[in-house]
Amino acid sequence: MDTLYWQGRKLMDEQKYQPAIERFTAAIKAFDDPKEKALFKNKEIANYKYSWNAENRSYCYLMLKDYKSAVKDLDVAIKLRPDYKENYVNRGKALMLLGRRREAQADFEKASHLKPGQVPNF
Repeated sequence: MDTLYWQGRKLMDEQKYQPAIERFTAAIKAFDDPKEKALFKNKEIANYKYSWNAENRSYCYLMLKDYKSAVKDLDVAIKLRPDYKENYVNRGKALMLLGRRREAQADFEKASHLKPGQVPNF
């Protein structure tokens, strides 16, 4: 999963969003393999890595103006990392662009109470 993630990040940084989405999707699918899951010391680390892929894929969807797909990925990312401010900000942006203002405002409000870039202490 890590190799696919970093390939996706490189493509995303090069603004090659569709190929990046494909790498992040492959990484997410790889996570379902029991052999891949066994590589992680605990569930928290596995969830953190999984959320990385969903977060970055959501960013690619945002850049491609596929806001519904971005929201779906951010829903997953928020479930896995509920204290990560940037996920609420990005989901708020996508919801706003979908015309779902009340939900967007709730995400922006939640984000305002979180510290940026919080990394879990494993």
